[in-house]
Amino acid sequence: MQNLHSFVLKKIFKSSILPILFIELILIVLIFIFGFIQEERNKELLQNTAAQSFEEVASQVTQRMNAKIERVEKGATAIKLIIESFFIHSKHFNDAHLQYVYKDGFFTRHNKGPSTVYTTNLTNLTNKDKEALKILSMTEVALDAIMHQYEDVVDSAWVNLGKNYSLYYPSIKVEDELSSDLDPTLQSYYFKANQEYNPQKKTIFIPLFQESWALSLGQIGSVVSPIYFKGKMAGVVGMTLTTENTKELSDISLPFDAYIIILGDRGHVLFASDEDEFYKDFKINSFNALHQKKSNASLTPFVYTPNQESNFIFFQKNLKDTGLKLILIAKKDNINAKINAVYSQTRKYGLISLIIIAFSHLLLFFYIRAKTKKVSEVISKPIVELAHISEMLFDEKKLNLEKSNIHEFDTLQGNLNKAHDKLLEQLYYDLQTHLPNLNKLHLDINENSTLILICIENYKLIQNIYGPQVSFDVLKGLIDMLETFPRSPMRLYRIYNDTFALLSNSKVHLQDELKYLYNRLSLEHIHLHEFDISLNYALSISYPWAQSELPLFSRADIALDEAKKQEHRKYLSFNENNNEKELFKQNQEWAKRLQSALHEGRLVPFFQPIYNIKEQKVHKFEALVRMIEGDSVISPYFFLGVAKQMGKLSDITLLMLRHVFNLAQTYTDVEFSVNTSFEDFEEAGLMNDIRKLVAEFGINTQNIIIEILETGRYKDENHVIKTIHELKDMGFKIAIDDFGAGNSNFAHLMLMKVDYIKIDGQFIKDICQDEQSQNITKTINEFTHMTGALSIAEFVADEEIFKRIKALGIDFAQGYHISEPKPASQIDAMLKL
Repeated sequence: MQNLHSFVLKKIFKSSILPILFIELILIVLIFIFGFIQEERNKELLQNTAAQSFEEVASQVTQRMNAKIERVEKGATAIKLIIESFFIHSKHFNDAHLQYVYKDGFFTRHNKGPSTVYTTNLTNLTNKDKEALKILSMTEVALDAIMHQYEDVVDSAWVNLGKNYSLYYPSIKVEDELSSDLDPTLQSYYFKANQEYNPQKKTIFIPLFQESWALSLGQIGSVVSPIYFKGKMAGVVGMTLTTENTKELSDISLPFDAYIIILGDRGHVLFASDEDEFYKDFKINSFNALHQKKSNASLTPFVYTPNQESNFIFFQKNLKDTGLKLILIAKKDNINAKINAVYSQTRKYGLISLIIIAFSHLLLFFYIRAKTKKVSEVISKPIVELAHISEMLFDEKKLNLEKSNIHEFDTLQGNLNKAHDKLLEQLYYDLQTHLPNLNKLHLDINENSTLILICIENYKLIQNIYGPQVSFDVLKGLIDMLETFPRSPMRLYRIYNDTFALLSNSKVHLQDELKYLYNRLSLEHIHLHEFDISLNYALSISYPWAQSELPLFSRADIALDEAKKQEHRKYLSFNENNNEKELFKQNQEWAKRLQSALHEGRLVPFFQPIYNIKEQKVHKFEALVRMIEGDSVISPYFFLGVAKQMGKLSDITLLMLRHVFNLAQTYTDVEFSVNTSFEDFEEAGLMNDIRKLVAEFGINTQNIIIEILETGRYKDENHVIKTIHELKDMGFKIAIDDFGAGNSNFAHLMLMKVDYIKIDGQFIKDICQDEQSQNITKTINEFTHMTGALSIAEFVADEEIFKRIKALGIDFAQGYHISEPKPASQIDAMLKL
């Protein structure tokens, strides 16, 4: 058997191309390479020349725009200085001629002028109010003169003195355009000029294009100058820049069809001198384009970054201190168009020469082809066979490969057989138990199949408490039972970490088989060394004749989910009660009810007291969300699942925080806890919302407990620990909710340094009957105290449970034995429990 390498070389070299042919091809390639290099050099030279021109154009346009902005800043500063002087000297001016009319919630000046002087949030005028309106009226003449000077730059100007007094130029009919309860101090153009944001008290540019009302008005931003009197900010003067003020850029003639865009501080395009071309290039509408179309669409950030391979060249300049950028965009294709025309002709003649040479080489190719045909016949057969084999890699059939006379092919065939077997094992079998897996189950299911799913509900808990080796021994014990308990032949699969499947094509598997299997499993304990371990099961079955459009596995899976929700008899078959259409209909109905409740403010907190066992009193409450519909109070059991699917859980969390923060202002000596999850902090940005709420309500954060649901899975452990430490640095207390039910990790908990650990209710409710629940509760309580935290027992339903947790030394009790959740109006009564 000869080596493949020597075999191919021997055959190919006997019919190789003559040396002269090789030299000819090299010469042709070199000619085209040199021509291409020269073409690229010329393009680069032209692009560099154009780039220098565009850089100069961009600088000149930027200077013009900066000059306009400086003029507006000077105008705003001048008005601000005039008003500040009026504050000092206003008593020297007579306002007897000024009269005011009240209409639709506004006081407006009866004496009409080029501006409108008006009030908001007032129903009567005091002398102080009239003094402020007099100052605005005194400002009108100067403002009118300045606005005539700047009419080619800005369209409107305004003055706000606090939340009540305003002037707008030109004159408007306020009752048609404004709300009488408008508070300018809450608008970004007002508060961003204050000392917190503008400590140097400068005239600044404030972007407005992201405000909800800006698009319809075409307002890009305002040049704002703060007004100070006796060291305190008394108001602001502003001049508004609109899309109309940037349209002169459209009249600038740029070479190579280049155009200009203005970019906001967050990457939003505000204006393009050629809107159609910009949209064609980047599929983005600018703020100006949306305004012209009267569209309500959201702005899309412009994130394109040009590089050496892209067709665009960017020339960027900053517009003064506004945060805006002027970008000139040119296309390399347009720049290269002229030189391409010259080279197109050259390529044409080169192509004719190449066709002649190619024809000669074609004749040579047929000669070589005849010589290499025998070589192809020798190697083609095993190659075709290998290609056919590659299509069978994921089939369960054994690969049958014929022997060849080439050593490397035979070695490859042997390796393919080994790889195929290994691949099938990894693809269709569980690596831990070597049972068939979910992929294999889907392959084996046919139209006559009956499927049973068995879920170990407490398997995760067993892993966390006993460790991997004991958990694996538990699996082996369970597998032995599942292979012997069924009364008819069934194949066993491990489809998930905690879920097994039994599949049969026999028609004898009825509901009694499911009940029989559930009862047999529930009566058995697994005895390992010094441990006697009891498993909790949920089972489901699906038959091939069920009336459903869903596949067999999906039907069984839906029934299993329903079985898990049952308190007792946790086994179900898929039937009309599991109808997926009805389930979708119910979900849609609850989604509508939830959306309506959110919109109408009918999601409210109810409060359940947390009883201090040692002190025998209540001074903590947990806020629990409820939906109010008429006289009915609806449990979150019915709508939280839908809320999660709708992505509304973070909205509900924020709503509960706002309610609790508001209530904490009244009950300053009471602690309130609010439920959150790791996902709220990782995905919904809850930390930023909490900071804003603290600033808004100014509460004592030490009275707020952030409860983090322990069963939530988190993507980044370090981020979770960092978040908890940040909350504690802000003064909040941290509680881990439902500890023991999910990702319970004692080492992680030591790093988190939480204040409270709430023991999961599944252990508390059975603590008087189940020794294992009592032992787990005792262990968690001892660990809690070891970390310096306090323990809280949930689901304390009666006096017997209360006495048992008290004997174990648990610090707090929560449950219906203490009190059911009640509205905020009952807090005073519950504090006396």
